[in-house]
Amino acid sequence: MSQAAGLLLLATTLVAVPAEFPAPEALEPNVRFWESVYSRYRSDQVVIHDTRHLDVVYHVFDLGPFWLFPDTGTSEERLARRAGRKAKIEEELARVGAALGEIEAARRRGARPEGFARELHDRLEEAGRLEMIAGAAGRLRWQYGLADRFQGGIARFEAWEELVTAEFAAAGLPRELTALPFVESLFDPGARSHVGAAGILQLMPATARELGLRRGPGYDERRDPILAARAAARMLRRNYERLGNWPLALTGYNHGPNGVARGVRQVGSSDLIDLIARYSSPSWGFASENFYAEFLAARRVLDARAEHFGDWVASPPVRLHPLELPRSATLDQLYRGPCLEQGEQETFARLNPALDEAALAGRISLPQGLRVYLPRDPAPRSASACLAKRVLASPKLEPPEPEPAAEAELEPEVEPEPEPEPEVELEAPPEPEPGPTPSLAEDPPEEPAVEPADRSEDEGDRESEDEAETREEGGAGPDGPTPPSSDPEASAG
Repeated sequence: MSQAAGLLLLATTLVAVPAEFPAPEALEPNVRFWESVYSRYRSDQVVIHDTRHLDVVYHVFDLGPFWLFPDTGTSEERLARRAGRKAKIEEELARVGAALGEIEAARRRGARPEGFARELHDRLEEAGRLEMIAGAAGRLRWQYGLADRFQGGIARFEAWEELVTAEFAAAGLPRELTALPFVESLFDPGARSHVGAAGILQLMPATARELGLRRGPGYDERRDPILAARAAARMLRRNYERLGNWPLALTGYNHGPNGVARGVRQVGSSDLIDLIARYSSPSWGFASENFYAEFLAARRVLDARAEHFGDWVASPPVRLHPLELPRSATLDQLYRGPCLEQGEQETFARLNPALDEAALAGRISLPQGLRVYLPRDPAPRSASACLAKRVLASPKLEPPEPEPAAEAELEPEVEPEPEPEPEVELEAPPEPEPGPTPSLAEDPPEEPAVEPADRSEDEGDRESEDEAETREEGGAGPDGPTPPSSDPEASAG
């Protein structure tokens, strides 16, 4: 029997929802764009592309000494790299924009441009895309590649795949949805956006709270892949039941189901392609229009991982056993107890991404009922037996008394009273996250209490804090930046 059975799943499996994920021909250029972002371009590369024709990539360049990941070094070094990246990207955007302007002007004169503009002209001509050159200089945006980080996400996914897939299955959802965490976070439990979304499925605080996930000093259950998958499965099923198909349900996960429902009413169609072509709303932009295409691309790369990244040793699945803390406790009590062997703390930390460093170091008392995962089955021990008693402070030693004379009568020996048990000081709750208020508008009263409220089109909602730099710095174009398409130079169709 699966280790998940009876422990980690919902009590009953719901009626299965059809696994229908169409790939419309009109969306295929966008899917190819994102597929190449996930599998071809590295995170130290920047892609400059057309916002209207996503499969047209004008220029790809390396960041060189201004790499983005990993963001190591002193704060001064990181700030210097960030400033260098920003200047480099602006320089290359201006260069491509000027070249496209030269090409357009030369075509009006019946001439051919020179230099870099000539190279770009010839690539576009060879690809048969010169006809879309009009206004192209105003449709530029830039994007970091993600191939190396996607590959790292696959290693994390393989470890948790069985358990996450089981959560979706328990909700009656198809396994194809396991690609969603790659769109949201590249399957990084520690991913955190600059607006406060966290975990592999980038749940906002208010939505997570409505879905029963807890967070407090030392822990955040949004970072637990199992609990996050369970919460997201509820959201996805509600979206599907309300919106009627997976393209809209997945778009609703990003944009908000209420906003998608408004789009359906406005255009009079439940076809995502019609919404992309005709829906108009301040919050409906590049991210919302591309979210389903990103999902299809992530699914393709995930299914063809060996083809894209070559053969590698698959990560073994995690083996864990849940334990609910029987009382408020610090983890040093668990480390000293009989349910963890010496040297297993590193494994314990890997199995519990919901816990932060202070909690793992035993500096914070965690609440009663919080679930943690052990690498081995603690049976037949009870949960209480897994926790060692708190250590009492050592009594102060007084200088030895001189031995009494042999004939003197000894006073009865009195044991010194132990000093009172040191209290564990709880950290104060974290201050509110800086940045905009979580982009979740309240649902109408008739909606169920756990219905996720609208998420705005802000792309930061589904990125890690490092990736958020991409959005904050912005790419040229109406919606700001995101991940690319075919050839590194000028790819068409």
